[in-house]
Amino acid sequence: MSTSLNRRDFFKSAALSAGALTLLRAGFAPTSAAAQGEMAAGTIHSFAKGGVTFHTYVSPAEAVNVTAHVIEMGDQLLLVDSTFIPPTAMEVTALIESTGKPVHTAYVSHEHPDHWGGVSTMEGITFSTLPEIREGLRAEATNGENPEPTALLNGP
Repeated sequence: MSTSLNRRDFFKSAALSAGALTLLRAGFAPTSAAAQGEMAAGTIHSFAKGGVTFHTYVSPAEAVNVTAHVIEMGDQLLLVDSTFIPPTAMEVTALIESTGKPVHTAYVSHEHPDHWGGVSTMEGITFSTLPEIREGLRAEATNGENPEPTALLNGP
């Protein structure tokens, strides 16, 4: 796994995510994720382009319709964000496992909890982010409302 995150790589992954969102809005049909507990299942929107497969997970309405992106490249994955709460992060984890590929790099895009709240649920994945984002979320992440995301706070 990469041990450093540079601005270029961060913005490249953000551009890929924005491209995925644009294509999703063009009408790709969603599939259901595996529901966790009492909550309705989220949906997964997938498409492939140029040998890269993009999966965007959208949590159900009661989990604020937040997203996480799993991008398949060759024999590894890029993960962008973890969703808001453990049940939806478990659905993203199931999506990751269904690919049979390891997560090479996982990023948290910014400090809002709907992007990092599920980090502690995703065992074995270390999240990277920019130093200013990590410091911005450190106080919020340790206020007791969510499990402390040590895989993010201690990540590269």
